[in-house]
Amino acid sequence: MAVFQGMRARLWRAIFPAVSADYCAWRKSFLRSRLKLTFGLAIACCLTFMALNSYAYFIDPQAYSANRVATHGAFLTMYVATLACLSICLIIFRLPVGHRHPEWIFVAISWSNTLTYQIFATCHGIADPRIETWSLLFPTQAALVPVCLPLHLISQLGLASYFFVVNTLLGFTIHHQPVYSHLTLWIWFFWLCLICDIAVYLYEKLQRSEFESKRTLRLFVHAVSHDLRSPVTSTAIVLNNLLKQAADHKIEVKDSIIQRLLQGNKRQLALIDSLRIAHQTERQEIVLRRQSLQLSTVIDTVLADLADVIKNARTHVKNCVDSELPLIEVDATQLWRVYSNLINNAIRHNAPSLQLTLDAKILKTRNVLYCTVKDNGVGILPEQCPTLFKLYTRGHQARCQPGLGLGLYLCQQIITAHGGEIGVMSTPHSMTTFWFTLPLV
Repeated sequence: MAVFQGMRARLWRAIFPAVSADYCAWRKSFLRSRLKLTFGLAIACCLTFMALNSYAYFIDPQAYSANRVATHGAFLTMYVATLACLSICLIIFRLPVGHRHPEWIFVAISWSNTLTYQIFATCHGIADPRIETWSLLFPTQAALVPVCLPLHLISQLGLASYFFVVNTLLGFTIHHQPVYSHLTLWIWFFWLCLICDIAVYLYEKLQRSEFESKRTLRLFVHAVSHDLRSPVTSTAIVLNNLLKQAADHKIEVKDSIIQRLLQGNKRQLALIDSLRIAHQTERQEIVLRRQSLQLSTVIDTVLADLADVIKNARTHVKNCVDSELPLIEVDATQLWRVYSNLINNAIRHNAPSLQLTLDAKILKTRNVLYCTVKDNGVGILPEQCPTLFKLYTRGHQARCQPGLGLGLYLCQQIITAHGGEIGVMSTPHSMTTFWFTLPLV
């Protein structure tokens, strides 16, 4: 008895697992998005079989009548009823109640495709399993909406209950054999549903585990960013006060020492902010505040802000961007971040006296602005180029450089949000060119 109870408890947990409120909200959103596709496929499939039925009738009406349990008009009425049920489901789906309860719509779509014909068959005094419909419906549901196992069970049990119970009570038979004793049909139905349900269970188990892992990681990143930022900010305030007192000769501290401490403090804050921003972009798209401007304006601002970094690294920057280029509709702050990351990366990963060239040209065939940041440094290994823009990916000299591998990932997110593309071309020990495109106004 204890073994049986344990198995029953495990089965119950498998069908109704404990999930977080965040996962429930995600699952509802997933259901709503997949139901839109489901509606289209269900209606198209119904129209296809309706057309096939009409084609068979018009090709050979006598053969059609001999092989069908009802007239062509009756079958058309049944298909129209199915389409009407699907249309009602679609209308409810677009209402607030359908938005709140997409699971009801899922079951309604399933039963519209299965029970409509079963009721039609009952009205004509027969028990017809309509195996081709079941074989299409249940695997399609498992493929398109592989979440919430109870919904799939309700969909399947509703059909099974009607077919096996109602037809048995009405005394209908299949090949002169009672429906309830049709063992082949029971076994076929059982394995079809079981395979589909296992697929749904395994997919959702994996999806739920991944969702909760990402949720835990987001909470961790938020907590770490918050806990690290407070003391670092406090340290910055103290260092600024010390710098002012040193300037007034109230304390004997070299300005250079405090300046180095402040620079390290700024780098720590930048790393914390980049960590937070990177994980924000995983959860939601970057919000852009677009404005029409010249690309040269953004580049001038970046070069002015990085003047000290460029000077200390003895980097020579050649700005070839024409100030007469057409206007672009961009977020100036986000585009500043792209150029800042690309220039800083070039300086950090190469020796002093680097030659850096900024350029941009119009690609008329694509109506975009093609922007490049080119250096004559050590280059990038070919096998690393495809993964450079992934989260936490760092270059082959990363051990010698500060950073978390977030800069290029953020650049890709920003350029993608603008509707452009970004990539890299590199020749080891020769040059590296980072390029990206921006749509023209």
